[in-house]
Amino acid sequence: MTYLRMLSFATAILLGGLSGVSACTNTNVLAAATDPGFALRAEVTKSGPNQYNLAPQTDHLSLQPLLTTSTHPAGLCADVLMLTTADPNDSGVGVIFWGNQPTDDDYYFFEIYGDQYRLVHILYSKWYILLQPTKSAAIKAGLNQTNELEVRFTGTGADLWINGSKVNQIVAHPSDTSQVYGAFGESPKKGLATMQVKSLQLLK
Repeated sequence: MTYLRMLSFATAILLGGLSGVSACTNTNVLAAATDPGFALRAEVTKSGPNQYNLAPQTDHLSLQPLLTTSTHPAGLCADVLMLTTADPNDSGVGVIFWGNQPTDDDYYFFEIYGDQYRLVHILYSKWYILLQPTKSAAIKAGLNQTNELEVRFTGTGADLWINGSKVNQIVAHPSDTSQVYGAFGESPKKGLATMQVKSLQLLK
């Protein structure tokens, strides 16, 4: 069984809101999305240095590759904000990681919406929900609230952090070609949403 096929059997362990220390410091930065080297998609605009606004269509998601690396980083982190939304309980903002080219066919996304988070692996248009929507006190819910998302890669999967608190972990294995990282946003069924992902960094 290949690594990619094994991902559908990934397991998750709920850890609750365990406190911790963020690894998103300048001393840990491997690369930052200051000049992504990727063409921006129609619904994505650069709103500042390492700062990107996404505006997916109604009931659609948007992903924007921003960084690629030939070596596996120790993790990634970014600040995310929901700017506007027709339904705060059905619109999300987050990051993509372990993406392959073309990224639309194989990637993970870690997102928050409202006071919940979830983790999904999309593989050839199929959704494998590795973490169901889970409430967390670590999330700053509401519009224009900055939340720091962090994914720390381990030898057996990844640890998930929100605002310096470890909230969960997964057991999964990326393929050797998983090299793309970026921004993610999702608009609700009831209308549009706009979101921002900034300070995206790969960690060493």
